[in-house]
Amino acid sequence: MAYGNQYGATSLLQFLESYSLTDVILPFFIVFLVVFAILQKSHLLGQNKKNFNAMFALIMGLMVVMPHVLGKYPPGKDLVVILNEVLPNVSVLAIAIMMLLLIIGIVAPHYAGSNFTGVVALFAFAGIVYFFGAAGNWWPAVYNNWWGPDTTSLVIVILVFALILWFILR
Repeated sequence: MAYGNQYGATSLLQFLESYSLTDVILPFFIVFLVVFAILQKSHLLGQNKKNFNAMFALIMGLMVVMPHVLGKYPPGKDLVVILNEVLPNVSVLAIAIMMLLLIIGIVAPHYAGSNFTGVVALFAFAGIVYFFGAAGNWWPAVYNNWWGPDTTSLVIVILVFALILWFILR
């Protein structure tokens, strides 16, 4: 089946997009699920308060989506646009981290429970902060003035050598 015909995946996604899938529905569900999961796990509103947690998560989801729909966010500060820009990058980062941990578990299982997973978590957190900052245009002066391809290459080389030294000297 070729993509793009009336029965293909492209048509289905175009149909869903016509109902604001990426502008309203998905960002609402993402915010709702994250807030609800955090409230359920932390018991911030109390033990066994699923209704309160759901209501609070619903309000938070609407508070993120409604200003986007109404055009109330200032230019460059639209949370839905930032979410739509960040999530593909964070997904790729999460997949890369899972693959790295899988390879470590296969090749060197004795490192899987060590401090190495904490180092991977730290790099994952740094990557997420970077992607959110890049999507939100939080540090264009830093990136445009002194951070370029040469600096990126230098940081990657330093990290690779540090990782190799860590494996050798450990």
